[in-house]
Amino acid sequence: MWKVSCFVLFVSGLTLSHCVNPGMKLMISQKGLDFAHEVAKNFLESQVQALSIPNISGKEDIQGELKYEITNIKVEDYKIIDSSLTFVPDVGIQMAIKNSKATILSNWNVEHWTIKAKEKTTLELSEASFIMAFKISKNDTGSPLLSLNSCQSDIKKVEIKLNGPLKLIQKKYGDEKIKDVILKLLNSQICTALAEESKKWAVYVNALPVQHKIDDHVQIDYRLVNSPVFTNKYADVDVKGTFYAINNRTEPALAPAPFTLPDSSDSMLYVGISEYTLNSLAQAYFDDQALHLAFTHKQLDHIVKELDGVTVNLPEARGRLRATKAPVFTLKPKNMTVELAGQIELVTKENKKPAHSEITVNITSSISADVSISESNSRLNVTGSLTLNSITLHVVSEDKTKASKFAELEKSVKNFIEKHLVPTLDGKLKRGVTIPSVPFIKLVNPISHTNEKFFQLNTDIAYNFPRM
Repeated sequence: MWKVSCFVLFVSGLTLSHCVNPGMKLMISQKGLDFAHEVAKNFLESQVQALSIPNISGKEDIQGELKYEITNIKVEDYKIIDSSLTFVPDVGIQMAIKNSKATILSNWNVEHWTIKAKEKTTLELSEASFIMAFKISKNDTGSPLLSLNSCQSDIKKVEIKLNGPLKLIQKKYGDEKIKDVILKLLNSQICTALAEESKKWAVYVNALPVQHKIDDHVQIDYRLVNSPVFTNKYADVDVKGTFYAINNRTEPALAPAPFTLPDSSDSMLYVGISEYTLNSLAQAYFDDQALHLAFTHKQLDHIVKELDGVTVNLPEARGRLRATKAPVFTLKPKNMTVELAGQIELVTKENKKPAHSEITVNITSSISADVSISESNSRLNVTGSLTLNSITLHVVSEDKTKASKFAELEKSVKNFIEKHLVPTLDGKLKRGVTIPSVPFIKLVNPISHTNEKFFQLNTDIAYNFPRM
């Protein structure tokens, strides 16, 4: 059942902005739907074989009244030969099965003035076509809704394998008459059975989670904020795309600004991540007090030397860098800028004495980043480079007599950030930072762009679903 959930989320995550601006947008092209087609075809083949077809009973005039009851109807095998998956404007998606074949087993109980018999039968169906349109929308909580909007069945050929007394009726009263009755009955029952089965899919899809834990600090809310809208060429989705601290869920102060993904069809999937989403991520980590770094005495050695005359009898020192407010992302074409505000605290500790704060330096800085995304071994790899645009430092102290020494210290700390901290982070980004990708989904040839107010990822997709 998780296959249909992946498929529906893949397609239901598609909508144009109407009422609420999203933090994230997704757009799926027909090329992307063609990818989903294989998943949908395999799913439908398995589901048709699992259909619970109700018993059929009635009577026909075949040279006298013939009463029948068909029970224990089971689709033994079903194979789709030719099919397509397309968008239906303002509805959702349509699965058109142009040709398929099936083997159906059942028990027949027949009464006629010439004979009365019970036996097992086999029906071989061919040139069977179905057209099913599924409506995809959302409920008040942002969960996807799935329903069978329409269904048509047209089974053209059937071969009936009868034995014993029923075979005599088939020969005596005409094979074509019995086939016509069977085709009429099956065409009237298949869509009814599919409609009942689709209700189970709908319950499962509606219960899918709309939040996901990223790590021990933050989670993302990816519920739909607007109802899906479909065109005949593509479908879009508006997702909330808000990150929250797990232990301190607070709504961001600013609402998302509108943005639009370019109309394109070269890739299967297009993803837009707004400034709002990135800033909610930064705010969530800040709210959870997760934005901090530690430095060793060796890393701070040249800064410690500047403390001569500021403090005395320095033992081994360690440094702590923490954010004093959440970083702020600004996205421009081909450029991502992060405004940072933090504080470096130099802490010393002598033997058998508690740690002591020696110096505190307030920092404000601006860093530009150029990033790209690739995929390797089912993990996303973020690479790029960092450039320090500006930095301002201020030593916090009430002792004004050592202002000149503080100026030297500020210079040393600035040198540490420019020559050690930023190059270290830049080197790490150049080597790549890996993050988990979606299970069973692999990005193929991803291309990323930084645009005005949003980051865009264009990619094809491959999948490797385990067997159900």
